[in-house]
Amino acid sequence: MSRRILNTIGVDEARTRLSELLAKLSSEPAGEPVAVGAYRKPQGVLISVREYETLIQVYEEHVRRRETEAALMSVRAEGGDPSPEAIDDVERAAAGEITYDEARERILERAHRWTTTPTATPVQRSSGIVSTSSIQPSSDDTRTSSHY
Repeated sequence: MSRRILNTIGVDEARTRLSELLAKLSSEPAGEPVAVGAYRKPQGVLISVREYETLIQVYEEHVRRRETEAALMSVRAEGGDPSPEAIDDVERAAAGEITYDEARERILERAHRWTTTPTATPVQRSSGIVSTSSIQPSSDDTRTSSHY
């Protein structure tokens, strides 16, 4: 990431030119930011609202992507493998086809379904009493460690 040298103005100059600076930022939303500081040492930056919102959006997307990738790494660290669907969701989010929030929600929804799906069926004894100590996996239980 390259850094550009900002035009820095002093606090007194910024104070006297504030209306002009704000008008310029409004008319040129992607215009050059203006650094402000005592003795022309940058201490703050004036940018347009549009530029600020773009920066916040990019930052939040970056945080969500890292959190999603960290969740997948956590699954791997615990000995599981993320499902192909989870990996596909993350890749689609990285490509911009869905948001990272959507990918995260889809992964969590699958995890919730997986953890709340019954995995065992009671065994019927010849006496007609269902044994709670003899729970056996159901025949349709095809889960593995990777259904997230």
